[in-house]
Amino acid sequence: MSTLIKQSSANGFQIYEKNDGNDYLAILQDFIEGKIQYKTLTSGNEQRDVFLIEANHRKYVLKWDREMDPRLEKRIWQIISGPYYSNLIRRVAEATHAGCNVTGDIYLVAEKAVHRQSEEAYILIEYVEGKPLADHSNIDEYKTEIFSCIHTLHQYGLASNDAHAGNFIIADTGLKVIDLSDRGALSICQANDALALKRFYGIDLELKGFVAHLIATKEKLKRFSRKLRGKA
Repeated sequence: MSTLIKQSSANGFQIYEKNDGNDYLAILQDFIEGKIQYKTLTSGNEQRDVFLIEANHRKYVLKWDREMDPRLEKRIWQIISGPYYSNLIRRVAEATHAGCNVTGDIYLVAEKAVHRQSEEAYILIEYVEGKPLADHSNIDEYKTEIFSCIHTLHQYGLASNDAHAGNFIIADTGLKVIDLSDRGALSICQANDALALKRFYGIDLELKGFVAHLIATKEKLKRFSRKLRGKA
């Protein structure tokens, strides 16, 4: 694993960079110094800015994240497992190296952590060229690819944890899922994917185990409660 990601530090940040011969840190430095033009993308979070940038004739997505999750269980999980993005770049590198091709690659993470919790992070990500699934007039045509995409992601030890149509891109090479947010226990995140596929697309992605059963039961109780309150 150490050959896939190289690590360094600068200005209080721990830096994790894909070891493929490219200088991704220089791209981040140029952006911070205002040497790279950018387009601001919608993030839906006041503590997260997302930019589309171009460097060396190649497009990237750059996230600048300053969010610290206020939920106690998430904070405890980070203390146990460590900062999210530095773990994510390692997991994605490992999956990509093993043959996973259904999600965008991550090239660099510069993360400032306090007590093993990310306080500020820059994340340089592959820009996946294509059309968002949400913009397609008939999503039903892609049900088989949606199933295959999430199933493959799970096979490589990853999860979307936010599997809505806006996070799928119809690329030339097939459907890809972007913007992974599988913070927390992987089994819970994968169970959330299964629930999302059932809820949004009517797709059955069978997951086994106690956690999947517990989350499915919780979802059924939630739906039942909504019906009782006339919100179905």
